[in-house]
Amino acid sequence: MDQSLEQWRPVVGYEGLYEVSDQGNVRNCKTGKILSNKPNKNIGYVVYSLFKNKKGKMHYGHCLVLEAFVGLKPKGDYQACHGNGIRNDNRVVNLRWDTRASNYEDARKHQTNSKGSRHGQAKLTEADVILIRQDNRLRKHIAKEYKVSITTITHIKLGTTWNWL
Repeated sequence: MDQSLEQWRPVVGYEGLYEVSDQGNVRNCKTGKILSNKPNKNIGYVVYSLFKNKKGKMHYGHCLVLEAFVGLKPKGDYQACHGNGIRNDNRVVNLRWDTRASNYEDARKHQTNSKGSRHGQAKLTEADVILIRQDNRLRKHIAKEYKVSITTITHIKLGTTWNWL
């Protein structure tokens, strides 16, 4: 996309240091260099390290766009929401502030909720859980095989975790 068509605004709290565009890009005001917008491999969101007074702080790209183009997050239970469910699509037309419940509904609708094997720290797959539930061996042996705790196996067998399977 032609960057000259992008609209740029100061990053809230970093005026004169960084700018963010309506297309979700962030650039350094001093150098004009656009910062890398590759999503974090664990969470799928674009995260930027911004520096002020030699101190760095991490910021989600979608929040930077919303703050600059829509306004600060409303008080209460509001979150940044991606309308199309694509976590690294930080175009202002794709973003909105909305309730946690609405964000959860979006995630469910787009099947982007971090549930089961889609969770960034999941050690098991849905197939593993089904096999674990059918396994009649001692829980300590199952836990050793799957490299998880006995407590994890207990919760799976009782249905307190992975209860949708």
